[in-house]
Amino acid sequence: LDNDEMLQMVTTFTELGVKHLRITGGEPLIRPRIKELIESFGQLVANQRLETLSLSTNGTHLPKFAETLAKNHCKRINVSLETLDPEAFKHVSRNGKLHEVLTGIQAAQEAGLEVKINSIFLPNTSDDAVMKLINWAAERNLNVTFIEMMPIGQLDDFKGYFAHPCVSQLLQRLKKRLRLTPKTKETNGPSRYHYAEELGIMLGFITPLRNNFC
Repeated sequence: LDNDEMLQMVTTFTELGVKHLRITGGEPLIRPRIKELIESFGQLVANQRLETLSLSTNGTHLPKFAETLAKNHCKRINVSLETLDPEAFKHVSRNGKLHEVLTGIQAAQEAGLEVKINSIFLPNTSDDAVMKLINWAAERNLNVTFIEMMPIGQLDDFKGYFAHPCVSQLLQRLKKRLRLTPKTKETNGPSRYHYAEELGIMLGFITPLRNNFC
Protein backbone atom coordinates (compact mmCIF):
# COMPACT_ATOMS: atom_id res chain seq x y z
CA LEU A 1 0.00 0.00 0.00
CA ASP A 2 1.20 3.53 -0.68
CA ASN A 3 0.82 6.23 1.97
CA ASP A 4 -2.54 7.48 0.70
CA GLU A 5 -3.98 3.96 0.69
CA MET A 6 -2.57 3.30 4.15
CA LEU A 7 -4.05 6.52 5.53
CA GLN A 8 -7.44 5.71 3.98
CA MET A 9 -7.40 2.23 5.50
CA VAL A 10 -6.57 3.56 8.97
CA THR A 11 -9.20 6.30 8.64
CA THR A 12 -11.77 3.63 7.80
CA PHE A 13 -10.71 1.69 10.88
CA THR A 14 -11.27 4.76 13.06
CA GLU A 15 -14.78 5.06 11.65
CA LEU A 16 -15.36 1.48 12.80
CA GLY A 17 -14.26 2.35 16.33
CA VAL A 18 -10.52 1.62 16.31
CA LYS A 19 -8.82 4.05 18.73
CA HIS A 20 -5.26 2.74 19.11
CA LEU A 21 -2.71 2.48 16.31
CA ARG A 22 0.78 0.96 16.44
CA ILE A 23 3.17 1.40 13.53
CA THR A 24 5.23 -1.76 13.13
CA GLY A 25 6.99 -3.86 10.51
CA GLY A 26 9.67 -5.25 9.78
CA GLU A 27 11.34 -1.95 10.45
CA PRO A 28 8.74 0.78 9.77
CA LEU A 29 11.19 3.70 9.78
CA ILE A 30 12.80 2.57 6.52
CA ARG A 31 9.47 2.83 4.67
CA PRO A 32 9.56 5.42 1.86
CA ARG A 33 7.91 8.71 2.92
CA ILE A 34 7.46 7.42 6.48
CA LYS A 35 7.73 10.97 7.81
CA GLU A 36 4.62 11.98 5.85
CA LEU A 37 2.76 8.92 7.10
CA ILE A 38 3.66 9.68 10.73
CA GLU A 39 2.41 13.24 10.25
CA SER A 40 -0.85 11.96 8.77
CA PHE A 41 -1.42 9.56 11.66
CA GLY A 42 -0.51 12.31 14.11
CA GLN A 43 -3.22 14.48 12.60
CA LEU A 44 -5.76 11.72 13.34
CA VAL A 45 -4.71 11.92 16.99
CA ALA A 46 -4.91 15.71 16.95
CA ASN A 47 -8.43 15.46 15.50
CA GLN A 48 -9.35 12.88 18.18
CA ARG A 49 -9.96 10.20 15.58
CA LEU A 50 -7.29 8.15 17.36
CA GLU A 51 -6.53 8.09 21.08
CA THR A 52 -2.99 6.73 20.89
CA LEU A 53 -0.22 6.36 18.33
CA SER A 54 2.77 4.15 19.09
CA LEU A 55 5.68 2.52 17.25
CA SER A 56 7.74 -0.67 17.32
CA THR A 57 11.27 -0.32 15.95
CA ASN A 58 14.79 -1.71 16.04
CA GLY A 59 15.92 1.76 17.10
CA THR A 60 18.60 2.42 14.50
CA HIS A 61 16.69 5.21 12.74
CA LEU A 62 15.42 6.98 15.86
CA PRO A 63 18.08 9.73 15.77
CA LYS A 64 16.50 10.85 12.48
CA PHE A 65 12.84 10.40 13.41
CA ALA A 66 12.51 10.83 17.19
CA GLU A 67 11.59 14.52 16.97
CA THR A 68 9.07 13.84 14.20
CA LEU A 69 7.43 11.11 16.27
CA ALA A 70 7.25 13.32 19.36
CA LYS A 71 5.79 16.27 17.44
CA ASN A 72 3.09 14.07 15.92
CA HIS A 73 1.60 12.66 19.12
CA CYS A 74 3.48 9.35 19.18
CA LYS A 75 3.94 9.00 22.92
CA ARG A 76 5.27 5.45 23.25
CA ILE A 77 7.76 3.32 21.35
CA ASN A 78 9.00 -0.24 21.78
CA VAL A 79 12.63 -0.91 20.89
CA SER A 80 13.92 -4.44 20.31
CA LEU A 81 17.08 -5.24 22.28
CA GLU A 82 18.18 -8.76 23.24
CA THR A 83 21.70 -8.18 24.52
CA LEU A 84 24.23 -5.50 25.49
CA ASP A 85 27.14 -7.54 24.15
CA PRO A 86 28.18 -6.01 20.78
CA GLU A 87 29.30 -9.31 19.24
CA ALA A 88 26.25 -11.22 20.43
CA PHE A 89 24.03 -8.38 19.17
CA LYS A 90 25.75 -8.51 15.78
CA HIS A 91 24.97 -12.23 15.55
CA VAL A 92 21.36 -11.98 16.74
CA SER A 93 20.52 -8.98 14.55
CA ARG A 94 22.40 -10.28 11.51
CA ASN A 95 25.26 -7.76 11.47
CA GLY A 96 23.47 -4.98 13.35
CA LYS A 97 25.46 -2.42 15.33
CA LEU A 98 24.58 -2.16 19.01
CA HIS A 99 25.80 1.42 19.37
CA GLU A 100 23.28 2.57 16.73
CA VAL A 101 20.40 1.15 18.78
CA LEU A 102 21.68 2.66 22.03
CA THR A 103 22.10 6.04 20.32
CA GLY A 104 18.55 5.75 18.99
CA ILE A 105 17.14 5.01 22.44
CA GLN A 106 18.93 8.04 23.85
CA ALA A 107 17.58 10.23 21.03
CA ALA A 108 14.04 9.01 21.71
CA GLN A 109 14.27 9.77 25.41
CA GLU A 110 15.73 13.20 24.74
CA ALA A 111 12.76 13.89 22.43
CA GLY A 112 10.38 13.07 25.29
CA LEU A 113 9.18 9.69 24.03
CA GLU A 114 8.29 6.92 26.48
CA VAL A 115 10.56 4.01 25.57
CA LYS A 116 10.05 0.36 26.48
CA ILE A 117 12.55 -2.39 25.72
CA ASN A 118 11.27 -5.61 24.12
CA SER A 119 13.71 -8.49 24.54
CA ILE A 120 13.23 -11.90 22.95
CA PHE A 121 14.48 -14.42 25.51
CA LEU A 122 16.91 -16.53 23.52
CA PRO A 123 17.97 -20.06 24.43
CA ASN A 124 21.27 -20.18 26.34
CA THR A 125 20.98 -16.57 27.53
CA SER A 126 22.58 -16.43 30.96
CA ASP A 127 20.83 -14.89 33.95
CA ASP A 128 23.84 -12.58 34.36
CA ALA A 129 23.29 -11.25 30.84
CA VAL A 130 19.60 -10.71 31.61
CA MET A 131 20.48 -8.84 34.82
CA LYS A 132 22.97 -6.68 32.92
CA LEU A 133 20.18 -5.64 30.55
CA ILE A 134 17.76 -5.02 33.42
CA ASN A 135 20.24 -2.89 35.36
CA TRP A 136 21.15 -0.93 32.25
CA ALA A 137 17.44 -0.27 31.62
CA ALA A 138 16.83 0.75 35.23
CA GLU A 139 19.63 3.32 35.04
CA ARG A 140 17.68 4.93 32.19
CA ASN A 141 14.21 4.42 33.70
CA LEU A 142 13.21 2.02 30.93
CA ASN A 143 10.70 -0.79 31.44
CA VAL A 144 11.62 -4.15 29.92
CA THR A 145 9.43 -6.93 28.53
CA PHE A 146 10.86 -10.40 27.99
CA ILE A 147 9.17 -12.35 25.22
CA GLU A 148 9.20 -16.08 24.65
CA MET A 149 10.70 -16.93 21.28
CA MET A 150 8.15 -18.27 18.84
CA PRO A 151 9.22 -21.25 16.69
CA ILE A 152 8.54 -19.96 13.19
CA GLY A 153 9.42 -22.15 10.22
CA GLN A 154 9.95 -25.86 9.90
CA LEU A 155 9.19 -27.73 13.11
CA ASP A 156 12.41 -29.73 12.80
CA ASP A 157 14.38 -26.49 13.11
CA PHE A 158 13.09 -26.21 16.68
CA LYS A 159 13.60 -29.79 17.79
CA GLY A 160 14.26 -29.66 21.52
CA TYR A 161 13.07 -26.06 21.80
CA PHE A 162 10.77 -26.82 24.71
CA ALA A 163 13.74 -28.19 26.65
CA HIS A 164 15.19 -24.68 26.82
CA PRO A 165 14.42 -22.45 29.81
CA CYS A 166 11.29 -20.44 29.10
CA VAL A 167 10.27 -16.95 30.15
CA SER A 168 8.14 -18.31 33.01
CA GLN A 169 11.22 -20.05 34.40
CA LEU A 170 13.21 -16.86 33.93
CA LEU A 171 10.67 -15.02 36.05
CA GLN A 172 11.07 -17.54 38.87
CA ARG A 173 14.84 -17.18 38.80
CA LEU A 174 14.67 -13.39 38.75
CA LYS A 175 12.51 -13.51 41.87
CA LYS A 176 15.57 -14.89 43.68
CA ARG A 177 17.57 -11.81 42.70
CA LEU A 178 14.95 -9.06 42.77
CA ARG A 179 11.92 -8.13 44.84
CA LEU A 180 9.22 -8.47 42.18
CA THR A 181 5.63 -7.48 42.92
CA PRO A 182 2.89 -8.55 40.46
CA LYS A 183 1.08 -5.56 39.03
CA THR A 184 -2.06 -5.03 37.01
CA LYS A 185 -0.95 -2.66 34.26
CA GLU A 186 -3.47 -1.57 31.65
CA THR A 187 -1.95 -1.97 28.19
CA ASN A 188 -3.04 -3.02 24.73
CA GLY A 189 -0.79 -6.07 24.90
CA PRO A 190 -0.44 -9.46 26.59
CA SER A 191 2.39 -8.74 29.07
CA ARG A 192 2.15 -9.85 32.67
CA TYR A 193 3.95 -7.19 34.69
CA HIS A 194 6.01 -7.23 37.86
CA TYR A 195 7.44 -4.18 39.60
CA ALA A 196 11.12 -4.44 40.51
CA GLU A 197 11.05 -2.69 43.88
CA GLU A 198 14.75 -1.85 44.24
CA LEU A 199 15.14 -0.75 40.61
CA GLY A 200 11.93 1.23 40.15
CA ILE A 201 10.99 -0.25 36.77
CA MET A 202 8.36 -2.64 35.44
CA LEU A 203 9.34 -6.02 34.01
CA GLY A 204 6.91 -7.65 31.61
CA PHE A 205 6.74 -11.31 30.61
CA ILE A 206 5.03 -12.65 27.48
CA THR A 207 4.72 -16.43 27.20
CA PRO A 208 2.60 -17.23 24.13
CA LEU A 209 3.61 -20.88 23.89
CA ARG A 210 3.39 -22.10 27.45
CA ASN A 211 0.69 -19.67 28.61
CA ASN A 212 -1.46 -18.99 25.59
CA PHE A 213 -3.10 -15.56 25.80
CA CYS A 214 -5.27 -15.72 22.67
